Amino acid sequence: MENKINLTQLRQLLGGDEAMVSRFLELFKSEMPKQLAALEEQLENGDYAEANVTAHGIKGQLLTMGLTDLAQIALDIENKTENNINATDHFFTLNQNIQNLLKSLTTP
Repeated sequence: MENKINLTQLRQLLGGDEAMVSRFLELFKSEMPKQLAALEEQLENGDYAEANVTAHGIKGQLLTMGLTDLAQIALDIENKTENNINATDHFFTLNQNIQNLLKSLTTP
């Protein structure tokens, strides 16, 4: 599974502004753990409508950074929760991979 941020893509999306790239990555590092915790709680509580919204937001952030493999897992969660199906199995895979990414993430 490819867990490497596509900095070229991110720079293009942010107009080549290195300060914005750094800010985006810092926000990702600080906010993604909160989003993952919320998603886990939503799945545990069977709140699939909220889990669907959270997974959708996570997917968008991952796609922005070119993390298509991880975004696919978030999409799987989104699709399952849209149909009121528990996606805890996918969550654990997503969470583990994002945690590993966060540990290795340094800002440019």
